[in-house]
Order: sequence, then C-alpha cells, then structure tokens
Amino acid sequence: MGYSTREISKITCIPRSTIQHWIKGESKPPSMRWRPDSKDIEILSYILGVLDGDASSLETTNYRYKVKLEAIDREFVDTFSKALSKLLGKPYKKPIKLGNGRYYIEYHSKAFYTWHKKLTKQEKQKIIEHNKETVRQYLRGLYDSDGGNYRCKTISLSNSNDEILNYAKYLLKKYFNIKTSRPYIVVHKGEEKYFRNRGKNYKANVEVKNVYITRRRDVMKFLMEIGFTIKRKQRGESRRKN
Repeated sequence: MGYSTREISKITCIPRSTIQHWIKGESKPPSMRWRPDSKDIEILSYILGVLDGDASSLETTNYRYKVKLEAIDREFVDTFSKALSKLLGKPYKKPIKLGNGRYYIEYHSKAFYTWHKKLTKQEKQKIIEHNKETVRQYLRGLYDSDGGNYRCKTISLSNSNDEILNYAKYLLKKYFNIKTSRPYIVVHKGEEKYFRNRGKNYKANVEVKNVYITRRRDVMKFLMEIGFTIKRKQRGESRRKN
C-alpha cells in the first residue's frame, strides 16, 4: 500500500528489522494456521511429552516465541532438537553446552506457539492416543524429561502437575498394562532442596510429586516397550557429575 517499513512497524508492532528481513527474503512471516501433518504425529507426540515435563518450556519475550529445552543429557536435548527441526521445517540446531555443564536448545515459532497454546485437552489426547505408537512416543518424551530409573528396579516420574501424572498412569495401564503407584509428595512448596547436578539449593515454587513403577515385570516391560532415549537412564545408571 506504499507504506515504509518504519510505518508498517508502527502499525503492526512488529520490529522494523524483522520486516526488512522478510522483504529481503532472509526469513519469512510465520504461518498462523500451522497444523500438524498426519505423517509427523509420532514426532509430535514425543514433543508433547517433553513439553509436559518440567525441563522444557514455551515462552514469548520481545516478539520471540520460544520453544526451549535445558537438560544435563546431551542426547536428550539433541533428540528433541531433531524432532522439533523436522516438525517445524526449520534448520537443525546443535545443543549448546552451558557453563553449568547442561545443554540447551531454543527454536522460534509463533505458529507452533500459538497452536500449542490453543490446543484443548480433548485435541491433545486425540493426538496422543491416535494409536499405541503415539502413546509410546508421548510417554517416552515425558519420561525422558521427568523420569528416572534406579538400577532397573524402580522407574519414577516426577512432575508438579497432578493431571499429567494421572494421565501417565492411565496410559501405562490401558495401553501397556503397567501398574504404577499413587502420586507421592517428594518436594513441598517452599521447601529448599539440593540439586546435585546444579550444585546448589533451590526453593520449590510448587509441590512436586512422584509416581513409581516397582514390580519387576512392569519395570522390565516399561524398559522394553517404552524406554528412555537417554542411554544412562535406560541402563539405570546414576546421573553423571559435572
């Protein structure tokens, strides 16, 4: 319509530099009508599992719509990065090693961010429970993020959201006939807890609960039929020290 990039920026509240990148073809505007492709539903289920964990997050700051993951295991962050790259059609990002010995990746997608925020509980469950494989991928993503394996004797899942824990219990029982414990409080809100991998105390902002798989046949079934992407977790080894 003949507007300058400065005028367009004022009207749309989009940074002028971003508009200039679009005009030059260095990047392109996000599609606000992003929808998952049926061929990527297993990848999406894994990503939804990771996003339901406490290690990842979606946030928006300074016109940036971020999907982030920070974790101690490089292979986990790398797997998540490859899955996001394929799902979003973006160049793969290699995990960055932080000063605390943890690994980090960050993708930007307003379209995916908007879609995920508008995703209803029913729509989400329809994706996850599309078939047994999508259920497997969701649980693997969730356990990669928040799960633990103590010497192949006890499988744990830790989360601050009761609904997520109970949904995991339901999926394990319905699709894999794996029995789990009821949720147990492991960290009270306001409690200070020492995190060995970070080398310092953190005060919990929310209550954290665990559910456990303890029967040997159920532990073995979990490891064989669902399992962890993270090899040390799959083998039941202790978390490495930084």
